[in-house]
Amino acid sequence: MENQQDQIIRLINFTTVAYKYVKDSDNQKFIAKKFSDIQEKLAEKSKTIPDNQISNIYLIRELSRKYFIETKNLPPPQNSQQEKLVAKLLEEVNEKPLSTKLPPKRPTEIPTREIKLDPKFIVPPFTTKREQPTRKQSYKVPMSELSKVWKVTQKERPVPKPRTKLPPIPKPITKLPPIPKPRTKLPPIPTRKLRTKIKLAPNFIIPTSQPPPKLLENTRFVKELEDIVEPLSTGKRPTYRKVSNSFNNLVKRYKIQIVSNDPQIQLSSSLPSLEEILSKNLMIMKGVKYHINLKVEFIKSKGWDGYELADYNANHVPKTLLLGSNIEESLQEAIALVSQRVEGFIARGSGWSINQLPTMNIVVNTYAPLEGSSYMDLPKSLQKPALGLNNIFNKDDNECFRWSHVRYVNPTKRNPKRITKEDKEVVKSLNYDGVTFPVSIDQIPRIESQNNININVIGHKTGKVFYPIVVSKNTFKDTMTLLLLTSDE
Repeated sequence: MENQQDQIIRLINFTTVAYKYVKDSDNQKFIAKKFSDIQEKLAEKSKTIPDNQISNIYLIRELSRKYFIETKNLPPPQNSQQEKLVAKLLEEVNEKPLSTKLPPKRPTEIPTREIKLDPKFIVPPFTTKREQPTRKQSYKVPMSELSKVWKVTQKERPVPKPRTKLPPIPKPITKLPPIPKPRTKLPPIPTRKLRTKIKLAPNFIIPTSQPPPKLLENTRFVKELEDIVEPLSTGKRPTYRKVSNSFNNLVKRYKIQIVSNDPQIQLSSSLPSLEEILSKNLMIMKGVKYHINLKVEFIKSKGWDGYELADYNANHVPKTLLLGSNIEESLQEAIALVSQRVEGFIARGSGWSINQLPTMNIVVNTYAPLEGSSYMDLPKSLQKPALGLNNIFNKDDNECFRWSHVRYVNPTKRNPKRITKEDKEVVKSLNYDGVTFPVSIDQIPRIESQNNININVIGHKTGKVFYPIVVSKNTFKDTMTLLLLTSDE
């Protein structure tokens, strides 16, 4: 029976393979949770699943087929002894794999059987196919001979006899037909009758007049347009002011001055003001989430009926910024998304054009990422020495991540919690340039590349449940696994 430390290592190895062959991140976490449940059930029976590549791939294949999880580039089954052993273990924990038997192959040879014939049966003689007689070749007849044949066969017409009687003279008209009297009544209008009757279905519904087309949201009609004053372009960047704040200044809204009714000009000229707003809030909040909202008024002519106006809020998905992030690059992406929204509204129907830009706002929220800080006592379930967890005692700073890295590089068996002089010398050999403390999750790839090490982070829930938070995608020689705890545990 393996201890909890072996279970954690086994879970990390399986999760690494699952992240490679399972597509969706939610499915990756789900299949890792299923593996953890199977591992606990087998541990109660003093059994365990072999820790190798073939067993992990077989588990992913069977669990994905059972729970309809989509995979990518999964190798085919090998029908090896390892796979048969894992299949028996799955049956013991009621995770029986689906049947993989193929239907029986159809015989390639056609079966034959003997037929008994009557003794009086006579086989008909074989007759070859009769050959058709060859046609005689036709010969050409000269035109002189054809004319002779025509003269002999042609019949001469008889000559008609001359007339002996004159044709009869017509008799003179003695009585003229009566003149009709004028009409005093109009003739009746003829009614057209249908010759055949059409039988309609009992469920037939007579079509009614179609309803008028639905208008877009925030659409209105006006007879005459108001005079729109084009904002004067002074060549300076737009000014801004804070309009509102809430939740003790955790959410702030700023209004940007409108300098042009062209969205491209307005967004590009507002870039310096937006950079200044975000840089000030980053210094105070350490991490922010923001989104830009540009209100656009569109217009469409309706002829004599007037004009159709529509208000549209062009915004984007909130973006995250941390200390050391590239503010200009993030704002360029946000402005491109807002411009794409404006062009998408124009593509909805023909005739829409931009009338004016009423307002432009930016909303800034405080963002606190998940990060490791200082020393914290382990839960009672994790204080067993057999687990091999090293909890460094660093109450004076927020550098628990770096001290854990030092203990990985310089392991000690005697009092591993205490920071020694030798550990302080090892710190100087580690490269943590550009890393802020406490270390957040998004800074781990930077530490990996600067120190040539794979870093995995796992979490812990009540009981014996461990779950992966970060699985390294690098392929360095050394791998360090860290346990992240919160004050709620």
